[in-house]
Amino acid sequence: MAESISDRWRPRETRRLITAGASLFSTIRSMSASVAGCGMPSQSPMSAAASAQIHFAVSDSADEQDIAYTQEQVTRFKEAIGTLSSASINPGIVHAANSGAILLHPDSWFDMVRPGILLYGYNTIHDIPSDIEPVHVKPVMELKTIVTLIKKIKKDEPVSYGRTWKAPQDTYIAILPLGYADGLPRLASNKWQALINGKSYPIVGRICMDLCCVDLGPEPDVQRWSEAVIFGGQAKSAADLAAVTGTIPYEITCNINKRVPRITVTA
Repeated sequence: MAESISDRWRPRETRRLITAGASLFSTIRSMSASVAGCGMPSQSPMSAAASAQIHFAVSDSADEQDIAYTQEQVTRFKEAIGTLSSASINPGIVHAANSGAILLHPDSWFDMVRPGILLYGYNTIHDIPSDIEPVHVKPVMELKTIVTLIKKIKKDEPVSYGRTWKAPQDTYIAILPLGYADGLPRLASNKWQALINGKSYPIVGRICMDLCCVDLGPEPDVQRWSEAVIFGGQAKSAADLAAVTGTIPYEITCNINKRVPRITVTA
């Protein structure tokens, strides 16, 4: 019977043994108890798992109550792993720590860790306790485009949808082929800038689906096909853009559309 079951379900049914997080403490406990008590023979392939994992709810917070909450999750998870081991069930690779836990909860590292936003070079924890060694990271992602058109407009002439911005003087407008369909948040309209030739120019008017407009001023030192940096490198960071739009850096970096070409640069 054990042989026929293992042949039918291997390896899909053994990929995850514990997949619970957030506030599901009771789920973690009951799951481990039910699995441990199911009476599977120790020699069955089903008595081993590829991995056991948990996901933390507030591991990126240095607040005392949040730290205590995460520690409780770690404790319950360890109890679950111990229950499985006591029942001769190998939990496989045990992992729990996301970026926040890597920084604040070294006791949650187990067999491996799962860095996310840290891989982009962003540390979202600002008040790390003095007894925790800080990790220094640098943003590695840049979002760039080019100037495809430069157009002169008159004072008081509106730009883009909704006429949310009017030229305060005769000026030149650069068109960048990058919009909210590419991952530049529409909420950044009239709040962000592009770095062109080492100088910051405001993005004006509403950001469109496929383009945005930049005010170059009355005497621009910008030519068509000039490179424009939206974030990263010498420009402001994705974390700054996230702050302007009321979100987190991870949403900015993850929302860059697949149609935007990726270029990998090695150090």
